[in-house]
Amino acid sequence: MSASVQSWIRQAAATPGVLACGLRKADRSIAVRCSSPELTATQFEKTMAKLFEAIQTLQQNQIHTDRVRWSFETVHLHCAAPPGGMMAVVLVNKDGADDTQIDHLLAWAPLTAN
Repeated sequence: MSASVQSWIRQAAATPGVLACGLRKADRSIAVRCSSPELTATQFEKTMAKLFEAIQTLQQNQIHTDRVRWSFETVHLHCAAPPGGMMAVVLVNKDGADDTQIDHLLAWAPLTAN
């Protein structure tokens, strides 16, 4: 795992309200970290795989996926997925996360082929 990915994962995991975070690189490798006792890294990796399928479907239908957010009863699932096979995902507690911090975090995600 590259230093930029490790740095982003550490920063994302330390952000208040973040329950889990992950990056999918173009080579299909996935790095995740979970801070919620109800969610394992394996479960979040599977979630990210399904999210990527949804993102691909949206992209195939010319729907921009640079930023997507799914809202559920108690959590938000934020996703940044520019074309090219990369994706950053942050699962946050609705009540404990600052949207500005999440926006900054996703803007900083290492989503380039470097």
